[in-house]
Amino acid sequence: MNSLARRVLTGTLLVLGATALLLADEHAIPGWVPFFCALAISLLCAFELRRMGRLAPLGVGPSLFLGILLSSALVGYRLFETPEALDAAHPALTFATILLVVALASALPPVFVGPKNGELGNGALWGLGLALWTLPSLFALVPFGVCYGTRGLVVLVALSKVGDIFGYFVGRKIGKRRPFPSLSPGKTVAGCVASLVAGSVAGAVLLPFTFPASATIPGSVWGGAFLGAGLNLAAQAGDLAESWVKRRAAVKDSSTWVGPAGGVLDVVDSLFFTTPVAVFLWPLVV
Repeated sequence: MNSLARRVLTGTLLVLGATALLLADEHAIPGWVPFFCALAISLLCAFELRRMGRLAPLGVGPSLFLGILLSSALVGYRLFETPEALDAAHPALTFATILLVVALASALPPVFVGPKNGELGNGALWGLGLALWTLPSLFALVPFGVCYGTRGLVVLVALSKVGDIFGYFVGRKIGKRRPFPSLSPGKTVAGCVASLVAGSVAGAVLLPFTFPASATIPGSVWGGAFLGAGLNLAAQAGDLAESWVKRRAAVKDSSTWVGPAGGVLDVVDSLFFTTPVAVFLWPLVV
């Protein structure tokens, strides 16, 4: 089996797994399936980051794990109290709260953890940056799921990843100009444009499925195209941000846990930017 076939097979299995989890959310107490998914993914990403190439000696783990602990405690408490506690608040407010909690949590470990190889300052800065980049977005999926339901989560994940698929194949087929040669040499202008077009079309098609069955909302197609375009640009930015981190760490992939797709971080990188964009844009079109 060649590399392309392995990537397609891996992607298909990941999509099926994500679909199964989201379908399980339909029959579970609202919010808990996304909560445990966010917790598991954040822990896997933290394990990858703390041992990733040049990041390993900086000791970013304590900042990441403390941020995960407090974020999960905050969101878990709100869910245990009542899902309506998350539903009543705009997801953007919860995202901002998690952002503040993570910032405070990830700034604490350097005060108590001794320097590693004289790199305390750099390690503290990297730990703070990585925690703020990954954790608030992942845990904000919980209030987003409570507010917009399983369909909302499915559409968010689909719009976060559909551009990758079209951009990859179009870029391989006709892509020549490479706008980010030192950061992401595999990206081409043709691939980026194809990704944006695919995201916009997918948004126009998929967004109406998130409305109630009885709802007739004028302009929903254009609103979906606008949302799809915004999320696609955020997804591409998330991919470039992860490429920047990997270049600084001097690694090709975050790990080998997902076979040819790389690591968990390589798979979910787009969500780190699409989730914040979604929690602010979604109310404008839904």
